[in-house]
Amino acid sequence: MMTNPEDDRNDAPITWNSETDEIPAVVRATDDIPTVIPVVFRGASLPPPLPVPGPGIIFAFLWCLAFVGVMAVTFTVTMLVDFFALAGQQENPQAWLQEQTDIDPGHVVIPDGLARAIRTGMLGAEIGTILFALIVLRVKVGRDWAKKIALQAPSAEHFVIALLSIPAFLIVSGMVSTGLQQLFGGAVEDEQMSKALRDIFAPWPWWLAVLCIGVGPGIGEELWCRGFLGRGLVARYGLVIGIFATSCLFGAMHGPAPFYILTTLFMGACLHLTYYWTRSLWLSMLIHFGNNSFAILLATGTLQLPFLGGEKENPSEWVIVTAIILFVSCAYALYATRYVLRPVEEPIGPVKNPRFTSVETPPESSQMQLVQASSLGLPLGMVLLAFAGFVLSCWMALPQPAANG
Repeated sequence: MMTNPEDDRNDAPITWNSETDEIPAVVRATDDIPTVIPVVFRGASLPPPLPVPGPGIIFAFLWCLAFVGVMAVTFTVTMLVDFFALAGQQENPQAWLQEQTDIDPGHVVIPDGLARAIRTGMLGAEIGTILFALIVLRVKVGRDWAKKIALQAPSAEHFVIALLSIPAFLIVSGMVSTGLQQLFGGAVEDEQMSKALRDIFAPWPWWLAVLCIGVGPGIGEELWCRGFLGRGLVARYGLVIGIFATSCLFGAMHGPAPFYILTTLFMGACLHLTYYWTRSLWLSMLIHFGNNSFAILLATGTLQLPFLGGEKENPSEWVIVTAIILFVSCAYALYATRYVLRPVEEPIGPVKNPRFTSVETPPESSQMQLVQASSLGLPLGMVLLAFAGFVLSCWMALPQPAANG
């Protein structure tokens, strides 16, 4: 039987790729535009499908319980050790313990000794959860876990956009929280939480509050929720459902008040989209850290920003409007300049598409590369203009000094 000699020339070897489609393919090198041609051998059996990385929704929920359990245990142990060590330094430990634990429920004022032990416990809990997240990532994701969850430096432009988005993120999420409080209630609980944070952290240096409330959650919760849980949920259920499921778990971890669960769900979705569009977990960490740090410094009175309103007042209308414009501008800029997968210009061998949605940079053997969906000029210009308007509105909202005479 005669065969066309062109059928046998320049055929690339057929290989299986663990990160790509399950059907092998070859690329005709003689084509002007390389064409991926699936190849299926008659009678050949395909290898079994490869497992999808990360936990599904049930195991993700169980992993969250483990994460919260580690947080609770490390907080309790660290707090009790510090509390009883402090009691041992008193002249009358028994009387001191009675004084520190005798709290009137109707008028909660946290005694100094107990407040110090709580601070120590919170710091211990953050250290414990970060270590737990790192251990789980190493064991479950592998030695190259940092590469697989995109714990890598962002582009300079994306870093600037994320940095400028922090005040807008803080104000918009605060307005979302206020609206949800009016819908579900919870204003009293929110005020009690703010007062408790003031009692706990006000006597200590500002950097300790930032360490416990800003740095710790910014690292630990992003490694856990976006890096570990989100990787599996997005790979299994797609981008939309995966981000929604991850954000629901993130919100549930911050319960039990309904308004706070929904607020943190909204915040988690924003952080996850930033992470996915920029392919850098450092940027979701940066926004998370900035939001929490500003919040605790404002709550304790360490940072005074009159244009954001008083303790029981919202920011001025123009500050809110320009913050929303800045928030939308940053979101559009990150989306417009997001990283997308594209084949290299002149592929050598099969072009291999990933089997699932992920943030991982494709290997060179895949003949795929990450490129920005559009140029950065216009989106970055919009962000800079929106930020200038926000700064101007904040300056105009500052209390004006009284005129003399």
